[in-house]
Formats: sequence, C-alpha cells, structure tokens
Amino acid sequence: MNAEEREKVNHPSRLKQASMLLAAALFVLYPVFVYYAIQAGDVRRGALLLFLIYLPLGVARLLWGKRSRLGGVQLIPLLTLGAIALSYLFSEAGLLLITPTLINWSLFLVFAATLFTGRPMIERFARLIDPNLGKERQRWCSLWTYIWCGFFALNGGVALLLAMLDERLYWTAYTSIVSYVLMGLLLGGEMALRYLRFGSLREGSSG
Repeated sequence: MNAEEREKVNHPSRLKQASMLLAAALFVLYPVFVYYAIQAGDVRRGALLLFLIYLPLGVARLLWGKRSRLGGVQLIPLLTLGAIALSYLFSEAGLLLITPTLINWSLFLVFAATLFTGRPMIERFARLIDPNLGKERQRWCSLWTYIWCGFFALNGGVALLLAMLDERLYWTAYTSIVSYVLMGLLLGGEMALRYLRFGSLREGSSG
C-alpha cells in the first residue's frame, strides 16, 4: 500500500477523531455558554443558539451509542437537547442550569441498572477495547461500576445545590472544570490501580 492509499484509509478515522474532539470540547463548554447566555439577559435567544450548536452533537452521539451497544448511555445527549428546548419555550434559565444534574443522575440510573443485567457498564466499556476479560477483571469492572454510580450521584447533587443557590459563577466553574478534573482523577486512579492489581491494562498482556 503506497502513501496515497494509506492517506485515503486514514482520512475517515482522522475525520472521526476530529469530530469527537470537537464534540467533547462543546460538551465541556456547555456550562460556559449557559453562563453567558443567562448573563446576557436573553434566555430564549441563548437557548435557541445552544440548541443549534448541540443538535448535531446529540445526533452524532446517539448514532455512535447505537453502534457501540452501550444501552441507555446513547440517550443521554437527548436530555441536554430537551432541557434546552424547554428553556426556549418557557424562557426559563433554571432548565439550563439543571441539565448537568439531569445528565449525572441519568448516568447513575443507567450504570446502576446494568448491575442487574449480568454485564455492568464498566465491563461493557472494557470489552470495546479488550473482549477477553477473565473472571477477576469482570469483578473489577463490577466494583468500578458501583464507584461510578456513587460519583454520578454526588456530582449531580453538588451541581444541583449550586444551581439552587443561584451561584452561577461557582456552578459554571464546578460543572465545566472541577467535575471533569474529578472525573479524570477517577479514570486515572482506576487505571493505576488496575495496573497494580493485574500487572497490565489489557487481559492479553497480563503475565
């Protein structure tokens, strides 16, 4: 395969990677957009702009979720679009502020539900990368599904408290920065503990 043929093969994957990075950036910036929309004093116009921005993101993530067979996770983006649409209809800023809480608590319900299906959510994610999971790693995935349930419940509660107290600046800082830092620490901590526990990050690499 020559260089031109390799470029053609890699082009779709690069496009997908770029679109995923853009989607992630827009998702993280949602609280910042909401903050400035509310500060501008025109909730309906801000909500309409947000809806136009996040509609393609919601559709893309919905399609990706179907292909990945991740169950109810694929429906989470629809919550954001629904809250934005209702905020536009009723000109209610609170519906924009409550969206991170709805997303976190919905993730809690989705993750918790998989604990009763025989294949917890973290195991489903793990099998996307490494289908060959032994019993020990399956138990590990079950434990971390419980941990993520606790995180989503607490994270959504903090976001709700800040929204109810009308602490918009703190709400924005927490939902756009702090919560993602905590999520990153949890992800990194799990990987480090998994390596210490199993000696590798993949089943096939364990010695």
